Amino acid sequence: QLLPELRQHVPERAAPPPHEPSAARFRLFDAVTEFLRRASERRPLLVVVDDLHAADAPSLLLLRYLARQLRASRILVVAAARDVDPLPGAALADALTELAREPVTRRISLAGLSESDVARYVERTAPSITSSALIAALHQETGGNALFVGEFVRLLVADGEGGRRPVALTIPLSVREVIGHRLARLSDACRRTLVLASVLGREFAIDALAQVAALSEDAQLDVIDEALAARVLSDVPGAPGRLRFAHVLIRDTLYDGVSAARRPQLHRRALAALEDLYRHNPDPHLSELAHHALEGGRAVAGKAIMYAVRAARRAASQSAYEEAARLYAAALSLLESSGGHDDDRSCELLLSLGDALSRSGSEASARQTFRRAAALAEQTHRPDQLAGAALGYGGRFVWGRAAIDPALVPLLERALEAVGPDDSPGRVRLLARLAAARRDDASRTRRVRLVEEAVAMARRLDDPISLAYALDGYASAVGGPDHIAEGIAAAEELIALAQQIGDKERAYVAQDYRLHAFWKLGDRAGIDEAIEALTRLADELRQPAQRWHAAAAWTALALMEGRFARAEDRISEARELGQAALGWNAAVSHRLQLFVLRREQGRLAEVEELIRESVLEYPALPRFRCALAHVYGERGRQGDAHAIVEDLLAPGRGRDHVDDEWLFGMSLLADPCARLGDEGPAEGLYELLLPYARLYAEAPIEAAFGSVARALGVLATRLGRFDLGERHFVVALATEDRMGAVPWLAHARHDFASMLVARGRAGDAAKAARLRDQASRTYRELGMGSWAQRAAALAPAVAVSPRRVRPRRS
Repeated sequence: QLLPELRQHVPERAAPPPHEPSAARFRLFDAVTEFLRRASERRPLLVVVDDLHAADAPSLLLLRYLARQLRASRILVVAAARDVDPLPGAALADALTELAREPVTRRISLAGLSESDVARYVERTAPSITSSALIAALHQETGGNALFVGEFVRLLVADGEGGRRPVALTIPLSVREVIGHRLARLSDACRRTLVLASVLGREFAIDALAQVAALSEDAQLDVIDEALAARVLSDVPGAPGRLRFAHVLIRDTLYDGVSAARRPQLHRRALAALEDLYRHNPDPHLSELAHHALEGGRAVAGKAIMYAVRAARRAASQSAYEEAARLYAAALSLLESSGGHDDDRSCELLLSLGDALSRSGSEASARQTFRRAAALAEQTHRPDQLAGAALGYGGRFVWGRAAIDPALVPLLERALEAVGPDDSPGRVRLLARLAAARRDDASRTRRVRLVEEAVAMARRLDDPISLAYALDGYASAVGGPDHIAEGIAAAEELIALAQQIGDKERAYVAQDYRLHAFWKLGDRAGIDEAIEALTRLADELRQPAQRWHAAAAWTALALMEGRFARAEDRISEARELGQAALGWNAAVSHRLQLFVLRREQGRLAEVEELIRESVLEYPALPRFRCALAHVYGERGRQGDAHAIVEDLLAPGRGRDHVDDEWLFGMSLLADPCARLGDEGPAEGLYELLLPYARLYAEAPIEAAFGSVARALGVLATRLGRFDLGERHFVVALATEDRMGAVPWLAHARHDFASMLVARGRAGDAAKAARLRDQASRTYRELGMGSWAQRAAALAPAVAVSPRRVRPRRS
C-alpha cells in the first residue's frame, strides 16, 4: 500500500544502482526514513530489515539514526542478523552495541527450531519424506537451524529418495556442504558459469555475465534457465536484466571454491568485460570497476588505484564518506605495496583519506591519517600538503581549539612557516585556524591580530573561498560579549559568501555564530530561526560533526525551557552522536549540560565528582572551575567555593579568557559570591558583569545560565544595593519571559522575592509573597521539588541580611 507513495516521494531513487551500495543506498535510506516518519503519523508501521549482517557502514549508521527517532513514532523495526557463520564484522558489532543502548531497543537471541517445529515444517513443505526417525535425525544434527533444515529438506526432495534414506546417514554439519550437494546436481556448464557469476557478486547484470562467460546467447539462456529452475538464481524485483543468487551463502560457496591463485585472473576478466560494457558511461559503475581492479592483482594495480580514487570521489560527493574512506585506504595500501615510492601521490591519498574519515565522524582515525600526511609532507618539503594536513588535523570546525590536542598549534605554526609570508589561500586558512585555536590564551590580542591579517589577505586576493574561511576564523577568534555586533556582521557576510561558493559547511558555521549572538542578545525569534537553519543544514551535510552540533544546540534549548525529561534524553543522544566525530567537544558539552540539568533538578551531588575531575582534565577551560565553585556554594562548602572564586577574580585576572564562554562562566559565580561572608568577590564580580546587564549568559553548544540581569540582581542584593537590584530583576523577568526560559523566570522571581524580603519596605512583603508563590508554582510544574521547598521557606525569614547598605549606583 505504501510503495506507490514511496516511489512518488523518491522517484529517482526508487531503484538505486546495485553497484553503488553506499552512495545510492545512503540517499535512498535517508529519504525512506523521512517518508516512514511521516507515514507513521497516519498509521502504525512495521519495517523488517533482513540480512543486517550484510549491510554496509552507512546503512548501519542510518539504522542507528532511525532507532533514535522511534520513541516518538509509531514505527516498529525488526532487524534480523546472523551472529554465526560468518561472525559479525566490526561495523555490525559496533552498530549492535550502539543500538542496544537505545531505550526502545530489545535484543532477542533466537534459538533453533524445536523438534515439533521441524516436524511441522517438513510436514508442510515435504510430506512425502516425513518420518519420525528422519525428524529426530534432522533436529539432532542441525540443532534446529532453520537454514540447515530447509536446505537439507530440499536436497532430500531433489534426490527423490528422502523417505527411503537411512536415518543413520550423517546429516551435513555445514550449510555449505548442503549447498555443495545442491550445486552438484547442476550441469558442468551451469556450475562453471555460476562460478563466474559469483566473481561478479551477489547480484549481477545478465549482460555482464555474458561478457565474462563468453557464451552464445542460447547457451547462456540454457544455463540461466537451469539455475533459475534449481532456485540457485532468482530475478531481481523491479530490475529487468539483473539476477541474484537466491542466498548469499550460495554465492559465497561458489566463490570460496575458486583457488586464491585463480581469483585475480577471473577478476581481471570481469574487469575487462565490464569496462567494455560500461565504456559509454562508467561513472555509475565506478565502485564495481574498482572492486574488480583491486582484486585483480599487481597486473592491474595502476587501474585499481585510478578506479578506487575515482569511485572514492564519487562516493564522497554523494555523502557516502565511509565508502570513500574505504576506497581511498585501498588505493593507498595498493600504492604503498606496489613499491613505486610515489611520496607525493601517497601524501595526496592520505589527505583525501583523512578528509573522508573526518567527514564520516571518525575523528581519531582522521587525526592519525593527517599526522602521517604531515610527516610525509615535511619529509618531502611540500608546504601545500603540510598546510592541508594541518588544517585537516584541526577537525571539521575552524573553531577547534588548542586544548583539543596539544599538537594542533605547533603543527599549524610549522605549516604557516612553511608556506611563507606571501599572500596565498593556504596562508589565509592557516592564520584563521591558528587564531581560533589560540582561544585558550588568556589574552585575545594575538589571535585577533592573526585573524585580522587573514581577513585582510583574503580581501587582497579577492578570493571568496579564502575570505569565507577567514571570516569563519574571525567570528570564532573575536567572539565575546564585547564584540557581538562584529560577530553578526561577519556571520552575515559569511552566509552570502557560502551561498556564492556553494559551501554548506561555511553556511552552517555562519548560522552557528548567528545563533549564539542572538542567544546572548536575548533574541528568541533569532534563536529559533538560526537553530532551524542549523538543523536543515546538518541534515543536508549528513556529517556526524554537524549532526552532533545541532543536537547539542537543541539540548541547550530544552534545558533553558525547562523540558528536563527531553533534555536528559537529548544529552545522551548528543553525546553518542559526538563521541566519534568530536570526542573532546562532545565530552565538554555533555558534562556542562549535565551540570545545568542536575542543578535544576536539585541533584548537584551526583555531578560534583565529575566537575572536579573536569577541572583537572580541562585546565584551559575556566568555566569548569566556575561550575565547581557553584557546586560548592550550593552544597554549603563556602570555604572551598571562596578559594576558587578568589583565585578567578583576583586583581587583573577577571578579564582573562574573555571569549564566547566567558559570560556563562562568570554568571555561575554570582550565587556562590552572594553566600560568601566576604563582600569583596561580590563587589568585583558585579563590576565585571555590569556592562553586560542586558545580555544572556550562554556558552555555545553547551548551555545557558539565565540573564546576566538576574546574576546582577543577586549580587546587588548581597551588597545591599536594593534599588539597583530591583531594576536588575525587572529586566531579568522581562528577559526570561521573552526567551521562554521557564525555570529561569522562576529563579528570577525567587531571587527578586528574596531581595524584597531583605529590603523590607512597605509593600515589599506582599510583592515578595506573590513572586514567591509564582516561583513555587512553576517549580512544582517543572518537577523542581527542591527549588519549590527553598521558595516556600523564604518568608518570613530574611534570605540575605547585609551588614550595611551601600550608596546607590547609577
